Amino acid sequence: MNVYSVLAEAAHEWPEKIVLVDGDRSVRYAELHAAVETLADELQALGVAAGDKLGLLFPNCAEFVVAFFAALRLGAVAVPMPAALTAAEIARLADDISVDAFCCDAQLEPSLPAKYERRSLHAIARAGFGACAVRDTPAAERARLLQLDPAIIRFSSGTTAVAKGIVISHTTLIQRVRAQRDDLPLGDHETVLWLQPLTMNFVSPVLFVSMGACMILGGATDTRGLADLLRRHHIAQIYAAPLTYRMMVNEESLAADDLRNVKHFVSTSAAIPAATAEAFRRRFGREIVQYYGSGECARASSNWNEDVSKRGSIGRPTGGYEFKLEGVPDDAGGPDAVGDLLVRGPGLFDAYYKPWRMKEEVLENGWFRTSDLARRDAEGYYWIVGRTTDIINVAGVKVHPQRLEEILLTHPAVDEALVYGAPDARFGEAPRAKIKLRSGSAAAQKEILDYVNEQLSVFFMLRGVEFVSDIPKTATGKPRRGAAES
Repeated sequence: MNVYSVLAEAAHEWPEKIVLVDGDRSVRYAELHAAVETLADELQALGVAAGDKLGLLFPNCAEFVVAFFAALRLGAVAVPMPAALTAAEIARLADDISVDAFCCDAQLEPSLPAKYERRSLHAIARAGFGACAVRDTPAAERARLLQLDPAIIRFSSGTTAVAKGIVISHTTLIQRVRAQRDDLPLGDHETVLWLQPLTMNFVSPVLFVSMGACMILGGATDTRGLADLLRRHHIAQIYAAPLTYRMMVNEESLAADDLRNVKHFVSTSAAIPAATAEAFRRRFGREIVQYYGSGECARASSNWNEDVSKRGSIGRPTGGYEFKLEGVPDDAGGPDAVGDLLVRGPGLFDAYYKPWRMKEEVLENGWFRTSDLARRDAEGYYWIVGRTTDIINVAGVKVHPQRLEEILLTHPAVDEALVYGAPDARFGEAPRAKIKLRSGSAAAQKEILDYVNEQLSVFFMLRGVEFVSDIPKTATGKPRRGAAES
């Protein structure tokens, strides 16, 4: 089954219903379908064919959804690239996986690698460009990829290392859509406000199209216009990153009454800091709920429980997924029962691309090792406590930087924090932090260190603080830990 058929069937069933709202533009299902057909014809005329890897470079906009479905319509492999990447990062990724062609928004055209020939695309309302590759993918590699019936190659978030290409087939993508739809407490034809990069959440357009839903598209920092959007549209769910929720707390134009019709506020790309969740509840009287997933396993769990005792939990496995904590007995729970989190179930990825590793080579008896460390409570709710790759080894004691970051973010002057391990003469390694202060706030290093360390034992204490103007992040809003010591 080609995922494109989801759109074709939806357009046939609900032709006049609005599917996308992008600024002042509203797009109906029939209009979206027609735009996809037109763009697919135009790309085909430029030489894009089945099996080609088509890079998609767009901000959050309706044209990304059009280009995404157009790629699938042609039997091409969609390769979404986050708009936040630099030109050098885009060039490296394009070279790493031999992208055959690009479809991009005009404002991002300068970020395309120079070796791709530019052609105007009239089907893109925002003045788009198609770009033809200098070289094709080798025939043997193309044949190997096509055996998987690929729909997408997406990139891992790359918080600590170079992003990996993750191959998702049409079958896998449909499995993910079905699993998420069964778990989603949202009726058909409802409206969602999407404030995260679509390039990293490609399941969502397919999911919501299959439900006859309407997606209102916005940017992660577009909080000034939220009150107006909420008053004009009956929004059932909001999807955003922790940064957006923190900005909402400080947005004077928003009132609790504006949010009264929203059923759920969902954080999907990163764990919501406890300080942000508490501030959101004080301001609006609501909890922020959490999803958990990755490029390899999509959304494997969800936490729709708004009880404060479950705050920060990623919930329980859903959609046929199972969790296992390595080294923790099945009946054990509590804050000390921490283990490596393994996942299995439908919708796992099909392969890593360049270098090739098939799913079967990666899985361990069907289980995918997430590299996350987690704990579980007596009711089967899970909490992520860190990454195996992030652990700071202080004289043999394992320190999770996320715990220190949570404490730092409760300080009234701290806006963002990144804790990392640095060489230490006494302990071998010790935690240090980079901190971005809130606008108009001031704090001394000693004040910050005293605030954090009075809550910690000696091995966990923060040993240094550096004030910075910005903390590098991945496209999904997670701190880029690989850049911590740069």
